[in-house]
Amino acid sequence: MTTSPSGSPPIDSPLSPSPRVVRAVIVTSTAKRALQITSQGVILSRGLRVRFHASTSWTSRESDTKELSAGVDIVVATRGRLRDHLSKSNLNPLFEGVRVMVLDEVDKMLESGVHPSAILRRLPLSRRRPLWRRRRQIIMFSGTATPEVISLASSVLHPGYKLIMAEEPSEVPP
Repeated sequence: MTTSPSGSPPIDSPLSPSPRVVRAVIVTSTAKRALQITSQGVILSRGLRVRFHASTSWTSRESDTKELSAGVDIVVATRGRLRDHLSKSNLNPLFEGVRVMVLDEVDKMLESGVHPSAILRRLPLSRRRPLWRRRRQIIMFSGTATPEVISLASSVLHPGYKLIMAEEPSEVPP
């Protein structure tokens, strides 16, 4: 599912249009969730020139390759399909421009044995951009604040940034 509504984002936005380069990746644990997020993203971005694409086990690899090569701003993917894309030499460079990485349902990823830091390590960094521009904004969502989730958040946050939780770790059930 891809869209390109009319309009324009702010000039300095990390999602400013750039041909053939993915600007943001949202990783979630299920295909159904990826389609829901994509659908809501399309609705919320009406009036902006932002193209979304859902990439899951429910979409064909060929259509994914075609859409990504044509230019997509935000990819919403399951972790397995994203791993497939990053392992392909013709698609990997399209992910060099990723400025925002969203990890949705991190607790579910960890429960299933997938460590999101493995996904983060696979994303290529642009060698053409100055070092200070290579940093990514990483956003994590989790329904629970388990010690594993807190540890992961601490390891991926840049120095000076904070972990914000709706409940105190002491309130988390064992």
